This record gives sequence, C-alpha cells and structure tokens, in this order.
Amino acid sequence: MRTLSYAPCPPKVRRRSFSAFVCWLGIITVSTNTFAQDPRELDEFRYISPAAALNAGDFDAARTLLQPKIEQGTHEPNDLFLMGLTEKRAGNHELAIDYFQRLIALAPDSPRVRLEMAESLYILGRYEAAENELNRVLAGAPPETVSQRIQVYLAAIEQRLDVWDISFSLGSLYDSNVNAGPDTDTVYIGDLPFTLNNAAQSNSDWAAELGINVGYNKALNQQTSLRGGARLDYTDYRDMDNYDAIVGSAWFGPGINLGRLYVYLPAVTSIVRLGHDESYYQKSMGLSPQVGYQINREWSVSGRLTWQDVDYKLQTSPDSVQTRLDTNIRYIPNNSLAAGAGLYLGRESSEADIRSNKRLGMRAFADYVINDRWSTGLSADYSRVTYDGIQSLWNTERVDKKTQFSASLYRTIPELNARLDIGLSHTEQNSTIELYEYDRQMVSLNLTKSF
Repeated sequence: MRTLSYAPCPPKVRRRSFSAFVCWLGIITVSTNTFAQDPRELDEFRYISPAAALNAGDFDAARTLLQPKIEQGTHEPNDLFLMGLTEKRAGNHELAIDYFQRLIALAPDSPRVRLEMAESLYILGRYEAAENELNRVLAGAPPETVSQRIQVYLAAIEQRLDVWDISFSLGSLYDSNVNAGPDTDTVYIGDLPFTLNNAAQSNSDWAAELGINVGYNKALNQQTSLRGGARLDYTDYRDMDNYDAIVGSAWFGPGINLGRLYVYLPAVTSIVRLGHDESYYQKSMGLSPQVGYQINREWSVSGRLTWQDVDYKLQTSPDSVQTRLDTNIRYIPNNSLAAGAGLYLGRESSEADIRSNKRLGMRAFADYVINDRWSTGLSADYSRVTYDGIQSLWNTERVDKKTQFSASLYRTIPELNARLDIGLSHTEQNSTIELYEYDRQMVSLNLTKSF
C-alpha cells in the first residue's frame, strides 16, 4: 500500500515566495499522483474471489481473476466451473459450454455442471443434446427441487421436438349472467323508460363443458421448427339453449429460435357457432406473428400482432377486419413463481360505424406453485372499447369499460397424468349506454387429461 509522507521545505526555500510556491505545488502533485491511480490497477483488488465478482454481476472482473490461471494451467477445477458460469450469465453460451465440457472431462459425475450446460444448450436450440444431459442428471435421483426444474425443461424441449400433444377436458360451469344482460327490468332510451322482458335481463344457468386440444411440433433443424395445433370447445347450458356454443380454432406456421430471440409466424382460423342454428355464427382467418426475447434468466418480453378477416353468418352484423397488438413482460425468479403484465391495442373496422371500435386493455397475473401437487393463479384485466359513430336510439357514443378478476386453484394427479382446475371470476362492465352494463360471476370445475 502506498503511504504519503510530508517533509517541510528547507528554511531557505520558505524565505522566497516563488520558491515556496514551487515547493507547495510539488507536494500537491505528489499527493494527486498518489490517489489518481489507474482504475485498472484497482480492479483486481475489488473482489476477494471470482465467485464474489460473479455474484456481483461483474463479468469482466471475474474473467480478470480467472483467465490468467486457466491460460497458465494453474487453475483448479472449480475455476473452470466459475468461468463457465461467467460466460453463461454474460450470454456467451458457446464459450460456457466449452468450459463445462472441459470440466466434465475431468469429473464426469458432476450433475450441477451438466444441468448448467443443459440450460445453455437449450438456449442455443440444441434440444436433443440438452435433453440427454437433463436425463442423465435425472437418473442420478437429484433433490426434489432439482427434479422439478429438470421436468420444466424437459416439457419445454418436448414441445420443440417432433411430438404430438393431445389433451381432453371435461367440466361444469355456473354462470350468473349467461346473456350479459343488465340486472334491471327497465332501461331508458332517450328520456323514455322501456321494460325489458325476462330474456333480455340477466339470466343464470349451469353448463357442461367439453374441450379437446391437439398440438404438433416438428423440428427441422436446431433453429427452425413447424408448429401447429387445433382446439375445440363445447359449452352446453341446461336451460339457455340459445347460448350453447361450439368454438373451434387452429393455427400452423414456422418457428425460428435464434438463441434468446424466438419468432413464430402462424396462420390462424376460427369458427364460432351459437345456439342450434343450421350454420355457424362467424368464421375468421388471418395471421398472428409472434416474437419473444429472453432478457436474462428471470425476465422475458414478448409481442404478438393478430390480423383477422371476420365473416358473420345468419346475423345482421356486417363483416369486419380485426387487428390487435399484444405486448407482455414476464418475471420468473424461481421454479415456484411466475408473474407478468401486458398491454394490448385493438381495432375493429366494419361497414357500420356503430360496429367499428377501438380497444385498449391491460392485464396482470401471478402463478405460484405451492408444492408438487398444488398451484394457484391470480389475474386482473381491464379493457376500454370505444365505438365509432353515434348510437341512434340513445343519441350518444358507446364506450364500454370492463374489469375482470380471476382466481384459479390447480391440483395435479400424476398417476393419471391429469390436472383438476377450480376457477372463479368476477366481471363488471360499465357503459355510457345502460343496456350494456352488467355484472357476471362464474365458477368452473374441470378435469384435464393429457395423452
């Protein structure tokens, strides 16, 4: 450590003002040079160990402490591991894999090293190699928390390889306001009161639900895959037959994995049929390009732009074109918690002004895994829909504001490869037109079986 010493100027120098100034300036210069060291000279002393630098997120400092030993061959095996972690967290996954492989060559039975390397392989899109490493760790009977982490990755890898995913769900539903009607028997059109019949007011009912979901993923290479799927949902109300619904949807397109960046370009279509008419109520076809980016191990962002041409059948509603932009951010700090928030903007263009509208919405959610059997989820949604034109009967513009709160409880049944879902939701819509104001509560119970 450098120390400062001060020696007073000789008496002869002090007697002359100019000489005294020179002496004083020399002292200041020495002091300044002492404290103004090159910052690079201090870097190696900032942390007492490479692990401390790595935990602080200072990757350059960790490399400064580790690389000389590795290049000179004086390193310990743990130095290779710390160097691999440094490059992995810095996003240099190819370098990280190289260090992990060097360490595995020295110590093949290293589950932690294989697990870290599998994550880098997964991010680079080398799914089969990642799957092999994960299965090798799993075969060693790791702790339960590690096993759960591995299962999450294996499930994600399975979705990206050439696999089919089929599930079947059966459940029941209580709906306090099937027709989304007002809870009053009188509404005003202009200044005149009108009495609503029972069918136009809020009506509650029970329903049975049935769902089938099919997904397919074919890996073309390490970066590209073809993904598609289809879903069919049927809701059968006990009394309100006019609101029985069949909803079918399908999607298919290429997916491209570029490390932290993922792009999916599917075509989408859907068919909706209400009641028991002889034909469907509406159909749509369009595109829904999506993009996702993994910022780091905990944070990710995604976006989706959906364009659909909607064709209405057996209704007075004119056809329309719908466009919607969704953006989301997700935070997953560990295997138990996932949270996020999103914002969407939408536009429906129709030949009739009173059907055309602009949409703004936002959503927040949190999912928590309680244990290996139970998990729960909460979500909150808000949307505002502003319709174009003036509603002639009311002589005003229609603006609907809707809030929805949902809670879910899930229980896995491993022996059946199934899951039991219990859901609660509350919806409230306020509108500039009283006829479109309503409250709605729904309770659902569903059993989903995967094959």
